[in-house]
Amino acid sequence: MSKKLVLVALLLPFGCSSPESPSTSILERDSAGIRIVENSLAAMDSAPEWVLSSEPTFKIGSLDGLEPFQFFGVHGALLRDGVVWVLDYGSSELRAFSLDGPHLRTVGREGEGPGEFSSASALASLGPDTLVVWDGAQRRISFFDDSGSFLRSVTIGSDTRSPDFISPLDDGSFFFSDLRVTFPSTNEVEAMPIHLFRFDPEGILTDSLGVFPWAWMKRVENPLDFAPISFTSMAFFSGDQETLWLGTGEELEIQERAPDGTLVRVVRWEAPDRTIRQEDVDEMYAQQLADASSEDARQRIQQRQSQVPSAEKFPALADLEVDRVGRLWVKDFKASRAKDVDRWMVFDRDGAIMARVSVRTGFWPMEFGEDYVLGFIRGEYDEEYVVIYDILAGEGNPPNQRPPT
Repeated sequence: MSKKLVLVALLLPFGCSSPESPSTSILERDSAGIRIVENSLAAMDSAPEWVLSSEPTFKIGSLDGLEPFQFFGVHGALLRDGVVWVLDYGSSELRAFSLDGPHLRTVGREGEGPGEFSSASALASLGPDTLVVWDGAQRRISFFDDSGSFLRSVTIGSDTRSPDFISPLDDGSFFFSDLRVTFPSTNEVEAMPIHLFRFDPEGILTDSLGVFPWAWMKRVENPLDFAPISFTSMAFFSGDQETLWLGTGEELEIQERAPDGTLVRVVRWEAPDRTIRQEDVDEMYAQQLADASSEDARQRIQQRQSQVPSAEKFPALADLEVDRVGRLWVKDFKASRAKDVDRWMVFDRDGAIMARVSVRTGFWPMEFGEDYVLGFIRGEYDEEYVVIYDILAGEGNPPNQRPPT
């Protein structure tokens, strides 16, 4: 690529909509082999608004119905070939449902044998016809075909303390994070480190991708403990089966890294003033004190309030996901829980802003498709429902036809 500045034209049309592109407001340049994409405030402000359908187009779950429809900790959900796969942590089961709603099959159970789980906490797909389930307690990845038949398993080596699955790559290797919980060594604010690794298809460590600040912590006294600073930035990771994307939350940017950890691209955006005011801190602690379940909890909150400082700026992001067609979904940090929607920014695979999307608070997305979002919600009695909302290119537009899965 040429090192001179070039304008990046905004994107492919979404579905049958052709939103007007911000002009001359997205720049891409090359710096020592690293592609840098910069989205100006004008581009961010003029990005089209996508919305989710007002009601789910798919919904399964029950408070006291048939057992396959009762969920006790949905830790993963995928849509493949017209089948919704749900990883239920509480039952240690992987369940399959037709888009029409019927339960098709259940695989797995609690245990340590082949195809069994002790602590199944992540579900992903590898290629077009293989599902993978991560079991943190056994440090084991189990592979299933698209009919749910167990294929094999791989155990991750002891090179990490507490590995956490991020995503698989097309070559069969895997990205993992490893949070190193350490008590602050001084009375200053310190970063809690998180390490990133890649393991080969046989579970052998091949690459260390670096160490990043997961969150910023401060020691507190009487009783001795430690806690995150107010509005600490946190690191988020997501993979697209070719590269790893990460954002530390400190800057308005996310980074794309090759499987060996090499930085290849930085996507940046501009936003209004993120300065944290004292009233923001006061509001946060007032919410926490109002929610406290005991006097002991209130005292601990007051201890943090008196001893733990605040960050100077709000975090740049609150989540990061790569969808099935390579777009990047970045969740805005929400300073107040009183807001009833979460705001996401959608960037195309080249890093240019495509749209903003409002998602109702209380809906936990688990897979972003080309024109749908799959996740779960909770009912009045905390029962869980797996749902799909269609993405609409604009208010009142009909849902796009779901692409082949």
